[in-house]
Amino acid sequence: MMKFLAATVAATVLATSAMATPINPDVLERNARGGDYPESSAGAFPNIGVGAIGQTSVVGDLVGECVALQTDGCDSGNDPEDVFEFEIGAGTKLTGLSIIVEGSGPSGFLLAADIFQIGTSFEIINDISLNTTVGLLGGQMLGQGTYRFVVGGFISTELGDWGGDYRLTGTVAALNVPEPVPLPASLPLLLAGIGGLAYLRRHRT
Repeated sequence: MMKFLAATVAATVLATSAMATPINPDVLERNARGGDYPESSAGAFPNIGVGAIGQTSVVGDLVGECVALQTDGCDSGNDPEDVFEFEIGAGTKLTGLSIIVEGSGPSGFLLAADIFQIGTSFEIINDISLNTTVGLLGGQMLGQGTYRFVVGGFISTELGDWGGDYRLTGTVAALNVPEPVPLPASLPLLLAGIGGLAYLRRHRT
């Protein structure tokens, strides 16, 4: 399921007033077991707001089961995946995005943490281990747009239950706007001198 989400990226964006509201880290501990954030198959996803300049963390939890030793074999269970969207506003860029999922799972268990830009073919796909902070952007920076974030169980070398709490931390910065180049202090005097020479030349002819 996780690796085939790109096919749904061009779906209609959920219209909500949150799109114009900065992400508020104080109200995002809302992901109850069973999931406030839907799974990939839902087709419409909550938009949690616009990233404000600085650092913001989004938190939630996951619980699932690995029922097959294959790709997407760990996406079963009560709440194996979370999907939500966020905005990067005009004049800003996402310079960093990292995640840690603190929990337990069977041997060889990996999650997938994927980012898609709505309306484009852009995507970043990451396989991550439990209890390790992982940078998700690979040195890239994301500009203005709507992005979809997906995190959930992916694959394992052993069957069994898994679960954990995640913290997704993003850093947003203002775009660099070139400052105007100051005029040299002597430039007005130079222009005045050139003008004076032109005046003298006209009156000598």
